[in-house]
Amino acid sequence: MKAFDSMMLIDDDRINNFINLKLLRKLKVADHVSAAINGEQALCALKDLADKGDNCPDLILLDIKMPVMDGFQFIREFQKINFPNKNEVKIVVLTTSQNQRDVITINSLGYNYINKPLTPAKISQAILESAEN
Repeated sequence: MKAFDSMMLIDDDRINNFINLKLLRKLKVADHVSAAINGEQALCALKDLADKGDNCPDLILLDIKMPVMDGFQFIREFQKINFPNKNEVKIVVLTTSQNQRDVITINSLGYNYINKPLTPAKISQAILESAEN
């Protein structure tokens, strides 16, 4: 079910990252799948790619509630980085938040979201929604 050349998972829960990376690789949704444990670490990795002239991952699965730099801060900083394929990058927010304010903020920014935990059905949903936008 390859849908992307590369994708990045940004989540502070190392166990979730381990499980989700395993699932994403098993489903073969991308040739390359990487992970970061917070927005700051992800931005550093993305800036390294930009400095080399490489493309940004096609899909970013982004947790909202993280220490160091949360998902909303990441989105603001991500907008400042220049990539050749930046306009094609899809960000899908991962959340366990039941806070309606978070959902409203995510929607107002124009991003789709899915509730954790990731499942094959939710990954398929994220891929379909990313293709539509």
